[in-house]
Amino acid sequence: MVDGELPASFTRPGGLGVELDGFPILTYLQNSVILKFGTIAMTQLEYDNIFDAITDDPMEAADLTLRSDLVNTLVAIFKERGWKNSHIGAALNIPQSRVSELVRGKVAVLSVQKLFGYLAVLGYRFRPALDGSHHVVCRVEERQREAA
Repeated sequence: MVDGELPASFTRPGGLGVELDGFPILTYLQNSVILKFGTIAMTQLEYDNIFDAITDDPMEAADLTLRSDLVNTLVAIFKERGWKNSHIGAALNIPQSRVSELVRGKVAVLSVQKLFGYLAVLGYRFRPALDGSHHVVCRVEERQREAA
């Protein structure tokens, strides 16, 4: 192998990582990815979306991005409410193992459907709309509570 050349065993599986002979070789730095193998460092690649680096399928990248955005929104709600993991589990009626996956951002095991469901349980609604400039804008809005 010539220095800087990818070995034949370099793969980009459909999962959430890039591997070489079964070992993960991606290092994430905000919107950049540096490929490493042993002491050889490959070229730094720039991406607008880190999920574009781990899949060639734009639909899969969009799905991962949406899940990541929803997880970040949920975590922000938990922090705003000052909730610990036990509060989160009780409010969402989920086991602590799932709470841990949620707050650690394990998007591979969290479906969009479940994440939207968690928002609904917490009293929020995801509301996409088209603005006056023909841009799609998405808001997470707290539903108005009815007076007792």
